[in-house]
Amino acid sequence: VGGVPSGNGHGHCTPRPHPHPPPEPHPLPRTHPEPPSEAPPQPPPNPAPPPLREPQPLQETQLHCVHCSQRLGRAGRGSTQLSDVTGRLGPRSSPRRRPAWPARRTGSAPRGKPRPTHSLPPHRARSKTSRLDVVVSELEEDKWQLAKERDALRRQNRVCKHKLERKQAKLNSLRRELDLLIRTAKEVEDVQRRRNAKLRVMRQGL
Repeated sequence: VGGVPSGNGHGHCTPRPHPHPPPEPHPLPRTHPEPPSEAPPQPPPNPAPPPLREPQPLQETQLHCVHCSQRLGRAGRGSTQLSDVTGRLGPRSSPRRRPAWPARRTGSAPRGKPRPTHSLPPHRARSKTSRLDVVVSELEEDKWQLAKERDALRRQNRVCKHKLERKQAKLNSLRRELDLLIRTAKEVEDVQRRRNAKLRVMRQGL
């Protein structure tokens, strides 16, 4: 209001500079306001530890160890002491008693599923081969036997073939000799016939 019109043709006043320039930006802008200056909450003090219980003596009725379920003898018989050689507990009160934990079942499998051989220990692994392996081994043996017989027959056939060729050659030579003898006999017969004819003519001329 009250400004001098500018010469841009729009009739608006020229803007004047602000008397108070804007403040310079902070070199590190704040991303979030600072938290109120309060003391951090202190954790509650640790409760006092419970008083240690004195070890109770082994009762006469307690026959199993609470940690490993090992059967123990009665108190005062020395069965709770460790052996110097093996490091195990002493002699059991009943050595034939089964252990408290269940034995791992690896022998029996549900019907329709193969028996797990990978989980068997080495001393219990199956030593007998299955029926399929037996059949395969028998077939391999039969195949080997048939191969031996085939090779023997081939050798025999080769030998017989050589014998046959030799006999055939000998027969051919004998046949050629026979043909030669037959031709010679015919020639001798013809010569004899001509000679007989000449002799007959000579006798008739006398």
